[in-house]
Amino acid sequence: MTNRVAGHLVCLLACAIVAGCWVPTETGRHMQADLRVLSAQQEAASKLVDEQKARVDDEIRQVQAALEDLNRASRMSNTDFGVQLEHLSRDMQDLRGQIELLQYKLTQIEAKLTGPGSLTERITAIEKTAATPAAPAPVAKEASAKDAKSLLAEAKELVKSSKAEEARGVYREILHRWPEEIGVADEAHYRLGDIYYDGKKCRDALGEYIKVVERFNTGAFADEATFKIGTCSMELGNLEDAQIFFGEIVKNHKKSSLYKPAQQKLEEVQAKLAAEKKKTKAK
Repeated sequence: MTNRVAGHLVCLLACAIVAGCWVPTETGRHMQADLRVLSAQQEAASKLVDEQKARVDDEIRQVQAALEDLNRASRMSNTDFGVQLEHLSRDMQDLRGQIELLQYKLTQIEAKLTGPGSLTERITAIEKTAATPAAPAPVAKEASAKDAKSLLAEAKELVKSSKAEEARGVYREILHRWPEEIGVADEAHYRLGDIYYDGKKCRDALGEYIKVVERFNTGAFADEATFKIGTCSMELGNLEDAQIFFGEIVKNHKKSSLYKPAQQKLEEVQAKLAAEKKKTKAK
């Protein structure tokens, strides 16, 4: 959405008035005010998205440089390296989440300008009615008026429709509004993890699953998130971590539906670790 569109909407309103269409003074004044506010919000949101994208690009460059420095720093222990890497990864994930939320909000603003029940439709309807008063077009229901369950359902439908980017935006909106609510925030983090995992972004998925386990370990998604942490760790080659998380399910969640799958994965990981240990001794 550009300023040209906002300008076009103003022109439409002006043309409707000049052409002699019936436009109550108060209605016209409100619509012009709404349009100015929405255009300003859209411009501000677009600017924020661009700024955040630039920040992420810069952060990625910093991470790459930091990793090179850490690899060259022989005096640094493996533990120090791991801590530094974890901090950098979390910072990047937080920035990514901010961008996804801003993109979602930008989409909502654009919908107010040009979507169903928008100012464009209302102005067009006024043009068509000429001198005949008409009831205002129904305003589309905004995301801010929806409850958590509605937004979760909306995000799931977007995923089913292969609209992963839009779904991430909805989940970020949920986390922005209900960051600590069990049964809501934990599901949002878990579903975000699944979207990243399905998109072959295992490290990003890992960060979301970890948040579920850290913050909502008594919630309905804790077992599944623990299993997924083990799965991601395994795929990333972190067998020791995978052993810990699969072992957690086997040891402390015997009634879980994931007990047997976790047991199988644990045995697989332990076999790989044993093979690696044997190979190391042979050298």
